[in-house]
Amino acid sequence: MSIKCLACGKKYGAKLFMCPFCGLQNLELMSWIPPELKIEHANNQKPISTPPTTEQMRTYCQKAANDCNFKLDNLVVEDNYEDGVMETLQPEDNFHNVTIRFNPKRLTRFTQQELMALARHEIMHPVTMGEKSCILIQNGAPEYVELQFRFSEAYDEMINYKMYVQVFPNDPHLRSYKDKEFTNYAIIFLSVKHMIQQNRLPNPLHPHINNLAIYQDAVYFFYENKNKLKEWVKKYQGQAIWKFWNWIHEDFNLIHDNVKSRDEMRDLIPIVIQMTLNVNPEPIFSSNMISFTENAYERILSYKNNIKNQTGKKIVESWERRFNEQPYIFN
Repeated sequence: MSIKCLACGKKYGAKLFMCPFCGLQNLELMSWIPPELKIEHANNQKPISTPPTTEQMRTYCQKAANDCNFKLDNLVVEDNYEDGVMETLQPEDNFHNVTIRFNPKRLTRFTQQELMALARHEIMHPVTMGEKSCILIQNGAPEYVELQFRFSEAYDEMINYKMYVQVFPNDPHLRSYKDKEFTNYAIIFLSVKHMIQQNRLPNPLHPHINNLAIYQDAVYFFYENKNKLKEWVKKYQGQAIWKFWNWIHEDFNLIHDNVKSRDEMRDLIPIVIQMTLNVNPEPIFSSNMISFTENAYERILSYKNNIKNQTGKKIVESWERRFNEQPYIFN
């Protein structure tokens, strides 16, 4: 049995998770997604061009480097990225050596101007990161390792958009690119909520991981067109997730405004992670409320009494205040 893709119109196997031609999720498998959202999401994903070649993307990225005043020692462009739209890789020994990986079929929904804006966003990563230094990943359950990576990526996206809107204010092409991605937030949010209702979470940290997944993309709207994000929060009764995002955003900005190196940042992000683990992940999605774990206050005080880094202490004190300002019920 086959179905017709709502975006590209081509037929494919009804049991496949996504369309093999354009990459749209198989929305027919998502009974919990409202029909009007499916249509809007599919319209945002409609292909409008042929897949870009590696040479085309190389041209975009080289121009983006010039626009960002970033010196490229070497640029490698590959069309083998499967997990998303595009990503930037850089070796720790020389962040001017950049590898760009992209997904050709998922870029067919963007104009040339939007692809140019996306290339600038990707080149902005080595500009804002300076040196490649991720957080120190602590061993643990796979979901905890994934959460740590997600926090690292979210921080890098935050500092990227924070600088992008300063260097390229009111960029209409980045905005139109981000608008096409906007319906993804509701798809993720409603899907996690459905998993909770069906008692089908793959692991206890799944809501936190997806919470950060939305934030790291939506953080652009903290700097440009914030009202659009506020309207989304109101429509989907996501005031709890909005409050949680703002806490993360405050912590990230505190780090960014006070650290002098990536290594110092690397020591502070784990504090934010540990503080967020004091929040029960499920109620944010299922009940539109924020509640803290049973031993949260003791853990916060323990961190506060033992931490010596002043920026880290300010982060923990912020969480102590957030704990004391309970309850957070938004219905």
